[in-house]
Amino acid sequence: MTWKNFTREEFGCQCGCDTNEITDELIDYAQEIRTEAGFALPVTSGYRCPNHKIERDKKKPGTHAKGLAVDFGVSRGHARIVTRIALSKSRGGVGINQKGLARFIHVDIGQGRAGRIWTY
Repeated sequence: MTWKNFTREEFGCQCGCDTNEITDELIDYAQEIRTEAGFALPVTSGYRCPNHKIERDKKKPGTHAKGLAVDFGVSRGHARIVTRIALSKSRGGVGINQKGLARFIHVDIGQGRAGRIWTY
């Protein structure tokens, strides 16, 4: 499968394992958001394997470890636009980190998470 603005490789685990179990459904969703936003959405985190430093300390796998989440490296006005689009689609959760240098918006398609919003 191909997408206009994304490649599957962008969503692979970044721990060095070369694992990538991201779902097509998540990339489809990312593409929907990208198309509506009209600007680039850098993928800062996609799939995370069980040995990824963020996942290995969790009691149960998160949406990234299930291939159902992506973090986009956006800030300021672009962060507001991505948040608004994701919430309007009511497909999953939206997490917001807009402090420090690693600003991002998390979007996922986890079951039962539609409309959830939180900050980091």
